[in-house]
Formats: sequence, C-alpha cells, structure tokens
Amino acid sequence: MIKITYCTRDRPDRPHPSITVDGHANYAEHGRDIVCASVSVLFQSLANALETYTADDIAVRISPGDSHILWNAHQSTYARLITGAFVDGMQSVADAYPDYVQLTIE
Repeated sequence: MIKITYCTRDRPDRPHPSITVDGHANYAEHGRDIVCASVSVLFQSLANALETYTADDIAVRISPGDSHILWNAHQSTYARLITGAFVDGMQSVADAYPDYVQLTIE
C-alpha cells in the first residue's frame, strides 16, 4: 500500500508542512502498475511546480517507495494552491483504489 501524508499544521517534531509518500501499491507487476504510476506522476508534478512557480524553501526527495517534500519555512499562498490540486488528485486515486492508496491529512 502507498501511504501519503500531508502534514499541514505545525507540530513539535516538524514545525513546517510536509508531504510524505511511502510504500508500494503492488497493484500489478513492476512497470505495469497504473496505481504506482498515478501517484508518481502527481508527486513529481507537485515537486516540479513548487520549484518552478514558487520561491518556497523546500527539500525534495524522490525515491522509489520513499519520497517527501519538506518546507523549511511556512507555505506560500501559491504553494498551498498547488498542493491543494495535488491533494485533490491523490484523493481521486485513493477513492478509486482504496486497497492500494491511503491519503491522510493532518
């Protein structure tokens, strides 16, 4: 299962927003997994859009089964808008494939 967590609020262990994508869908064999491909393209598009269209100070890691975006300061208005579109897309994937994708917003 792929677990996506969007932490929107300040927490003692992480004072700024973050998004993590952990795990594998295992919906189909490697290279044919449409669930994994959907999550991957949405996450990579989010990372690219944040880096291209905002001046937010972020750290991005994209690795199979372990990806994240960490803000090193508060999110800009544009970043919240772009991230909202990402969350909407991920919610659609999670709704279509609930046995393979879980989205949590904290």
